[in-house]
Amino acid sequence: MAPSPHDLARRFAQLAPEKRRQFLDALAAAGVDFRLLPIPAAPRPNGRAPLSFAQSRMWVAQQMGGNGALNTIAGGLRLDGTLDADALAAAFADLSARHEALRTTFALTPDGVPEQVTHETAPINLDHVDLSDTADPAARLKALSDADAALPFDLLAGPLTHATLVRLAPEAHVLLLTQHHIVSDGASLAVLLRDLMALYAARRSGTPASLAPPALHYADYATWQRNWLAAGEMARQIEGWRARLGDGGALLALPTDRPRPATQSHRGGRHAVTLPPDLAARLRSVTQQAGASTAMGLMAVLLALLFRLTGERDLRLGIPASNRDRPETQDLVGLLVNTLVIRAAVTGATSYRALLDAARAAMLDAQTLQDAPFEEVVEALQPERSLARSPLFQVMHSHLVDERPARMAGLTLAPVARDTGAIAFDLVLETTEQPDGTIVAAFGYARDLFRSQSVARMAAHFLALAARCLAVPDAAIGDFPLVDAATLDQLSAPWPGDMPLADGLVPDLIAEAARRRPDAPAVICGGETMSFADLERSANRIAHHLLRLGVAPEARVAVGLRRGPRAVAAFLGVLKAGAAFVPFDPDHPAERIADVVTDSAAAFAIVDADGPALPQAITALVPERLDLDALPETVPDVAIHPQQLAYVIYTSGSTGRPKGVGVPHGALAMHVRATGALYGTGEDTRELHFLSFAFDGAHERWMVPLAFGGAIVLRDQGLWSAEETRDALARHHVTHAGFPPAYLTQLAEWVESAGDPPPVTVYSFGGEAMPRAGFEAVKRALRPQVLINGYGPTEAVISPMAWRVPASESFDGPYAPIGRAVGQRRAYVLDAAFQPVPIGVAGELYLAGEGLARGYLGRPGATAERFLPDPFGPSSGRMYRTGDRVRWLADGTVDYLGRADQQIKLRGFRIEPGEIEAQLRQEETVREALVMLRTDGAAPRLVAYVTPAEGAVAEEAPLRAALLRRLPDYMVPGRIVVLDAFPVTPNGKLDRAALPAPPETQDIIIEPTGETQQAIAAIWCAVLGRASVGANQNFFDLGGNSLAALRVLNALRTRFPDKAIGVPLLFSHQDVTSLAAAIDADAVGATQVVRLNPRGSRPKLYCFPGLMVNTREYAPLVRRLGPDQPVTGFVCYSLTEERKSVVSVEDIAARYAAHIRAECAGGSATLLGWSWGGVLAFEAARLLAGEVDIGFVGMLDVCNLDVNFAVGRLADIASADRARLATQVATWLDRAPMRAEWENLFARMDDTLFTQFLRYVETIGDDLPMDGPGLGSREYELWTFIDNTLLYRRYRMAPFDVPVRVWLAENSVARGLDLVDWSRYSPRVDQVEVIPGVTHREIVDSARFHDSFARSLAKAWDAPSRAALAGAAE
Repeated sequence: MAPSPHDLARRFAQLAPEKRRQFLDALAAAGVDFRLLPIPAAPRPNGRAPLSFAQSRMWVAQQMGGNGALNTIAGGLRLDGTLDADALAAAFADLSARHEALRTTFALTPDGVPEQVTHETAPINLDHVDLSDTADPAARLKALSDADAALPFDLLAGPLTHATLVRLAPEAHVLLLTQHHIVSDGASLAVLLRDLMALYAARRSGTPASLAPPALHYADYATWQRNWLAAGEMARQIEGWRARLGDGGALLALPTDRPRPATQSHRGGRHAVTLPPDLAARLRSVTQQAGASTAMGLMAVLLALLFRLTGERDLRLGIPASNRDRPETQDLVGLLVNTLVIRAAVTGATSYRALLDAARAAMLDAQTLQDAPFEEVVEALQPERSLARSPLFQVMHSHLVDERPARMAGLTLAPVARDTGAIAFDLVLETTEQPDGTIVAAFGYARDLFRSQSVARMAAHFLALAARCLAVPDAAIGDFPLVDAATLDQLSAPWPGDMPLADGLVPDLIAEAARRRPDAPAVICGGETMSFADLERSANRIAHHLLRLGVAPEARVAVGLRRGPRAVAAFLGVLKAGAAFVPFDPDHPAERIADVVTDSAAAFAIVDADGPALPQAITALVPERLDLDALPETVPDVAIHPQQLAYVIYTSGSTGRPKGVGVPHGALAMHVRATGALYGTGEDTRELHFLSFAFDGAHERWMVPLAFGGAIVLRDQGLWSAEETRDALARHHVTHAGFPPAYLTQLAEWVESAGDPPPVTVYSFGGEAMPRAGFEAVKRALRPQVLINGYGPTEAVISPMAWRVPASESFDGPYAPIGRAVGQRRAYVLDAAFQPVPIGVAGELYLAGEGLARGYLGRPGATAERFLPDPFGPSSGRMYRTGDRVRWLADGTVDYLGRADQQIKLRGFRIEPGEIEAQLRQEETVREALVMLRTDGAAPRLVAYVTPAEGAVAEEAPLRAALLRRLPDYMVPGRIVVLDAFPVTPNGKLDRAALPAPPETQDIIIEPTGETQQAIAAIWCAVLGRASVGANQNFFDLGGNSLAALRVLNALRTRFPDKAIGVPLLFSHQDVTSLAAAIDADAVGATQVVRLNPRGSRPKLYCFPGLMVNTREYAPLVRRLGPDQPVTGFVCYSLTEERKSVVSVEDIAARYAAHIRAECAGGSATLLGWSWGGVLAFEAARLLAGEVDIGFVGMLDVCNLDVNFAVGRLADIASADRARLATQVATWLDRAPMRAEWENLFARMDDTLFTQFLRYVETIGDDLPMDGPGLGSREYELWTFIDNTLLYRRYRMAPFDVPVRVWLAENSVARGLDLVDWSRYSPRVDQVEVIPGVTHREIVDSARFHDSFARSLAKAWDAPSRAALAGAAE
């Protein structure tokens, strides 16, 4: 008699593991499909069973910590009708008895291996909440549901299911059912609610429930799954995934609003849209014709959208697989769901119908491999591990069919959707078919990355794309516009405003200015001033001379004079003659000069007598050797056409030889008029001219002021120091000044240390990107009224775009935006198919309109390649392809992302260098930073270059460790090279080609050294079964996986019981060297210290920070104290990882004190605290009493940090206003990226502080910040200020006998600020000095304070005075 299927299944389960594969092979040979055999009951000694693969994944996720709601399943059921609560409670008891999963908890074996434990009984408590009498029961229900979903679970103790019955009205209830994901999934939740209502009906009727006993329980399934997959099926399916996915793929570069954090918070938001019935019906029709499902059709639209948003042609999506394709698993409660990866190739030419076919094929193919657990696929493919992203894919799509309301036991039942507020991926599209035929598309998104407005736009694009795809399914998806004509017109529009001055060419505009004010100064250089009349006479005479030499219209005339009034007159004279000037810098290399003048075909060159040698074909014209005075001083009678060439500027070419860009008069004049209006130029303008004349921006900066009747102050031929520039700005009363960003930042730093900013009202910068740190330094130190970022390639006439803002403005990105088009131009952001991209999506910048160059001189092929027909403008219009990657912001401002040819893609990851550079600049030891991909080694590598902040020492290892804490690991450069200064070109721009290659390191295995490294290596060897481990080897490359990481974690905690070690530490430090360094530094809560001056023989000075202050503010003081004074600065805890663990002022001070104690125990030190840092310094001194000899504690304008942070006095708020403001706060809170942090903060506020917060809201109106938790964001700064207010209010300063010396800002005293009276706390306040003419912010920069403090320091540590103090103490 042949064995039955049950016999075969039991025999397989009873075999030894090594024989199971042979058994499966024998079954296959006999034509028996093992998957059709039933799942037998598994033995469970002491009620214990192994975890399923999915449970193992969930166990690891739980141990990782973080957002617990990520591991929660939340469902609900609306119950309308008369409800019997007692019968419902009894039904829950029946439900627990029916399903083992509801009676399951977890335990660890002695080896630390988790097991599931099934209990005989485990009651489910039904909590009751009555909201029927509340004012807004719906809102209260949502709050209750959210809070319920956020409750943590204890996997060891249980329970892992809890239920709440909410009464909304006598016959309206909602049942909330919440479970840990380790015992349930979405399908299980539906089974539970269905069974529950059947059991409820049975309890109500007093009859047995008509439910068949479960075919099996989850522990049986888990055991069967492990046995089957281990017998060869796992290996087969893993190989299938490897063949389909390769190495795991790239990170999908979605258009995010915020940089990706080093560790995901998994805080999620949600935005839903609806496909109307007609569109949903069209979708069903098209998909049915293709033999596809509705889910496949929606997935195809999502793939099309992702392609259009990212340009990525190799797309990977995650989809859930229920794993319930066997009869006995249909009604099984437990974690069966698996994740599959769908891979699709997409191009702009792909049609929707082709994409639908591809989605169908990929989904059906993936289902043949659905048994391989997702985590095992990840372990096998070994993509780079990171806490910053999900592996293999970052976008998930799930599809559901919503059931119609049902009737049972006198109740109408309807499902209630619940949101846990957590998200596992960057983006999740959940589509749901509704009973009315519509389809709801809900976009879940990571709030770390996206703002709600951006996701709303994304959802709108999804609807628009769906409509077009379904209307013309055979058309190319790349041809569908995502930006309509009206929106494009709005986004691409230039700065508004009229064009000032008459519609003339530049020579005419300057001549008119000279006519109006002939004696007004035009050009100032050193001690020489040239009036407008003199300038006109000189230029006219040069023009007449050129005309007598036979210079024809558009003939090129080179000009290479040293900087001075004569140079400006020469340029203007060439224009007046109808010729085109070709500028070159006489200090440039002779080969460069020869290339320029030869390529331009110039017959003449205006040069100085001692100017550079010229090619023989060029005739040198030396102004002082020409009899110009004999020539007419009137304007030459030359007609100049707007299309006539005005100048040729040479830019660097891809071949290494410069290319000439020819600019016509009409485009130039339009640009000059529009730029003058934008800059606020007029007759009172006095502009410092700084740039080399070889740079096109230099000609804008003399033409614009002169055309508007203002004056220019010319820098001489040498490059000025920051001090010389500052002196010239003040001496000449300059109103406008423009510099390259690097130089402007240096000027700001010098002025900040020296004080007394010059009276410039408008600073402009351009030529390269301005980093945020430099921008803030300019605002802080130079105090202008207006800042302008002028952007543009030479081919679009100097600076065709500009970002003009008041100096109070800031920006979120790593670089300053480049604004809008200037004048009669348009700025388009287009994709590879020349389609405008939506707001926030990266594309290439194209500039169109009247302000374009004619093209490249003598290079028609290059001109045709870069100057293209404008598809959105008039038929004859052109647009210039810039090669710059940008994106539109919501207001039409263009945000600069970098050069398209400098975008980095490394190991499948797209990397924005600016994000890394911005993080490096936040480090106290760094002044400048640059990141690039170097390909000159054995393999491409990410390399950072930094220059040290003044007085600081920048080192590679601490900088890499800091980046690892804040950035995803793939964004951390492999090498960081420290340079004294960055190389620059003669124009003052960064010379990337001159950056040195980092020193090579051999690819060898390094032996672990030191106690910590050796202990870690021994643990890794034990866990991984290896004989040895190198200090530089990666844990996961050596075969480590998530479960192995947990075993390592347990061993590390045992070996280092005094350290705070979590799984994220291992994921962030994946080699022995970095992990050991993190453990030794206790990197979870390490105090951030900066050696402002690490050398010197005098007692150490420790500088304590003000709130949200780093140590850079102390740099001028450190310079004043000299090289023999060692100084250490503490970074404010709120700017470090410590902000996550600080609980009190005492705690912060104790950490600082511990550092001082470690360095100075038994020795001497001085402490200095600015602002609230004074309180920390005083508390640290108290903690160090008897261990460190404190010379004195310096108090620099220390105020009480109290509740009155809003403008105006604390006052009561009328109830109506209070309600209005509270509603405004609630609306803001719903969209705020830091919602969880704010809710925690509000819970800790008392009524006084919350009232003051509402007054603050009233003061600022609708400008509550929503720029996220990043350091430097307004939202984080406000949160930190209030959080510190709470810390400070709990602190009680105890009196202590220590010398105190006080410096106060005169402005603080005059304003009546609540300055701390230190005589209440110390009997030895030896000095109180008011520093005149400074504010609280300025006192730390004051030279008078620096001198006074230096004297106090010398007095404190002078040997005779110390002896006298010691004698007095005795």
